[in-house]
Amino acid sequence: MKPAELPYQLPEAEIAWEGETPRSSQYGDIYWYPDEALKEKSFVFLSAFRRQISSVTNPTYITCAELGFGFGINCLLTCDYFAKHHPAQRLDYISIERHPVSRKDLARLLDPLDLPFKEQLISRWPPGLVGTHVIWLAPNIRLLLIFNDVNPALAELNAAADVWYLDGFSPAKNEDMWADDLHRKMFARSRPGALVATYSASGRVRRGLSAAGFEVEKVPGYGRKQEMLLAAKPGNWKAATLHTPTVAVIGAGLAGQFCAEALQRRNLSPILVDNGRTKPSDVPQLSVFPQLALRPESRYRFSLLANQYMQDCPGYEASSVRFIPLTDEEAARLPRIADQFTNDLIEWQAKELCFRNAGWFSLEPFCEALSLGPKSSDISELVRTADGWLMKDGDHQLPEVEMIILATGYDRRLTGPELEIRAVRGQAITAKTTDIEGVTTGPVSILPTWKGRSTIAGTYARSSDLAPSESDTAQLLSDAAGLLPDIDTDDVESYVGIRSTSRDRLPVVDLMPDWQGSEDGVVEGI
Repeated sequence: MKPAELPYQLPEAEIAWEGETPRSSQYGDIYWYPDEALKEKSFVFLSAFRRQISSVTNPTYITCAELGFGFGINCLLTCDYFAKHHPAQRLDYISIERHPVSRKDLARLLDPLDLPFKEQLISRWPPGLVGTHVIWLAPNIRLLLIFNDVNPALAELNAAADVWYLDGFSPAKNEDMWADDLHRKMFARSRPGALVATYSASGRVRRGLSAAGFEVEKVPGYGRKQEMLLAAKPGNWKAATLHTPTVAVIGAGLAGQFCAEALQRRNLSPILVDNGRTKPSDVPQLSVFPQLALRPESRYRFSLLANQYMQDCPGYEASSVRFIPLTDEEAARLPRIADQFTNDLIEWQAKELCFRNAGWFSLEPFCEALSLGPKSSDISELVRTADGWLMKDGDHQLPEVEMIILATGYDRRLTGPELEIRAVRGQAITAKTTDIEGVTTGPVSILPTWKGRSTIAGTYARSSDLAPSESDTAQLLSDAAGLLPDIDTDDVESYVGIRSTSRDRLPVVDLMPDWQGSEDGVVEGI
């Protein structure tokens, strides 16, 4: 039987506080013994992590996976140890949680504890949106927090864990977290020699881990618990080696800049190339809110999580977004979408949809924070070499690199005309305004006052004409006047760019195909 589809937003964990000890109302179980959280978690889980990676000295990539995030104590203890003792390595901490606690409960528990990184975790704690939330706790430590049922979350996980923490409630109270098929999925997603630590000593858990292929032993438990289990995948453990290739990103719009930022986070120093084409990203302000539908399909979940990720980016400004329906069909559908969220995220107010967890973005502050001035060059040819790639601009060429990322939008000179990308011309304008605080989106979008001006966007046309259109400017001003009649129309600046869109409006991300037909069908390295 196909499992029921989860909603967009999970309900928060129901916590009953017994003094300062939290108890799960859903499972009728405590998270740990009273006043023993740090000692218990250190003994059971951190000791296994330290044992596994104690001999690591060269630049490596460590993955710690956990079933049951709870209040994040395992995560914070592990990250603290890793940051102090392995600053040259990188840690991915992956945790799956079905019942996320509220930010209020998280702060209540963590505030009194002496745990580095707790402020970052509390301040960046996401709402309970189903999917993977990315939180950078340190330059070399990334938390992938997955809010989902454990079975589909593990099935979709693409990782090779070095250490596993099994920290769900007891098997007698939370059977789904200890099912045999989960152990098999864990085994398949483990490096040889990976360790599995758990507080449980249940015979069911021992048999399930053994049947999956792990070698299981009983070891002394913590406190009143005489025994617990420690398991390992057969084989000699060796951490993954960090590879730091030379990379160039061609295209300095939103996609290119964010690719460069992601590479910098991974200790790479990309070459960013501005290919000189006018970009929609040049518009001073861009509204940021998720694209949603009645059914929580993957593309709409992706949009929600992308919206959440943007909120930690330089250049992002939190601001409610008022979405005014343009048709009767929209007016009937949008309240039904809002009903699937708590009002602090999305709320239907009389005749408009209010995205409270949204805002707007300017690329300029982001680029300043990135500190990666793009090279101006019109790359017209990529040449394969024995060790990488050369980028040619007429008779000139840029330094050789091992890998190239093409973020060139509608400019398909390097990707080939076979790529199904539509060019959609758009025009936006800025005008003088005062005291506009939120984003309003209706027939046009009006952005908040920034540096004395607001952006008004935008138009759509199947064209690649980059000349400003007086008729588009007049239409934008007319539509804006219907929403905000006091806009100053005497000082207007125009911006024209060509959007690139796929048929389903999803990002096009993959290895570059060899349109002429190589043996493996892709051009290696692009």
